[in-house]
Amino acid sequence: MLDAREYRRALAACRANRIDMNVLYDHAPAAFMADVDAFVAQVRECDLLNLFVSGLRDEDVTRTMYPGIGADRGARAAADSGDSAGKTTAVCRALRPVLQARADAARLLPTVLTTLVCERPPAIDEALGVIAALGADERDAALTHLLFLTDVGTVYDAALGRYDLALALRVAERSQRDPREYLPELRALRALESEELRRFTIDAQLRRPARALGHLCAAYAEGACAWDALVAYVDEHALHRECLALLAGHARAPDMHVAYGDALARDKQWAQAAAAYMLSQRAHAQAVDALVAGRQWQLALALAAAPGSGFGAQRV
Repeated sequence: MLDAREYRRALAACRANRIDMNVLYDHAPAAFMADVDAFVAQVRECDLLNLFVSGLRDEDVTRTMYPGIGADRGARAAADSGDSAGKTTAVCRALRPVLQARADAARLLPTVLTTLVCERPPAIDEALGVIAALGADERDAALTHLLFLTDVGTVYDAALGRYDLALALRVAERSQRDPREYLPELRALRALESEELRRFTIDAQLRRPARALGHLCAAYAEGACAWDALVAYVDEHALHRECLALLAGHARAPDMHVAYGDALARDKQWAQAAAAYMLSQRAHAQAVDALVAGRQWQLALALAAAPGSGFGAQRV
């Protein structure tokens, strides 16, 4: 059946005889990928397509479970290294555009979502993007299917990560979580007047510090965040270089160089601390102290004696 490319019959036979459906791909990977359109057209039924997709795994079952299957294993071995890494994601990505391009794409939406969830790693954010574009009735049905496929906590975090509080609320309402847990959290986020500060708070909660920093810098620029709060977050997550890139040309960039120098000095990285202080162009004394602590006497003396260092000749 597979050699004849009778995919619907083959899938039905696998189901009836409890044969691992991965064999449909593993029997002849190149042929299957070339026939994705025919596979979808023949199988048609959303439930059967979901069954196939959800059973995919990065394993060649013609080697591990059904050795010897195939008319010409020698030719197959020559063309196929046997490495199945990435197979699941490759099949999901091949199926999805075919499903979405069909005239009955709306009917096959659950399978589109299944291909996204079954990727490695799961593309939950992209799945939520598909759902967000739907009408209200379709959205609820699609969200129900998505939550059937994967952990509700993961979907809730992904919805928050899209900064879509309404979607996060809909996800939470379909979970077993106590409303007394998520409602105050969502209300507190909604109450924040600054969108940048709201996004920072979400990213910080989701432990995405680099992304959170971008929003915190933007919040500072619009006056919604204190400088000390920005420095504290940068210190906590050692994001000084990233912050300096974001603050390039800003009037407070020299102060961040000083904060970076302080952090390096706390770690006893004296040479790097001195360089950060010097880049601030306003912390020569701290730079000299860092060089002295690092026993780089000549550099310390040269810097102390440099014009504009703030050190008098007598002190040097």
